[in-house]
Amino acid sequence: MIARLHREQAGLVGKFIVGWLLIVAVFGIGAIDGVSIAFTTFRLSDVAAGAASEAASRYEGEGNERLACDEAVRWIDGQDPNVTLTRCRVDRSGVVTVTVRKTAATLVVGRLEFLAKYGRVVRTESVGRP
Repeated sequence: MIARLHREQAGLVGKFIVGWLLIVAVFGIGAIDGVSIAFTTFRLSDVAAGAASEAASRYEGEGNERLACDEAVRWIDGQDPNVTLTRCRVDRSGVVTVTVRKTAATLVVGRLEFLAKYGRVVRTESVGRP
């Protein structure tokens, strides 16, 4: 009777440990992906602000929107070639608005279709005289 009770408990303890290890693995991977997305978001904000600043300086000096946006592209390529400039616009008052996009390096989020949108980070920054 005691031997049978030990066998049942040993199996139960093993299942309990495996269950907890799976839960820890899921939360661990989620945390790693979350940190990667957050880091990409903060980094992308810096890149967008720098690109907008460079473009605004160029626009202020030459008054040409195309040259200002070309300067933003050059600056972005120098910072991170994986960042894509999706929009560059200069309004009438000289405010440059830059929108950039990058996909975060994740373990799971980028590989699951229903989560992939969370791995694509888009940031918009504006610089200039209001």
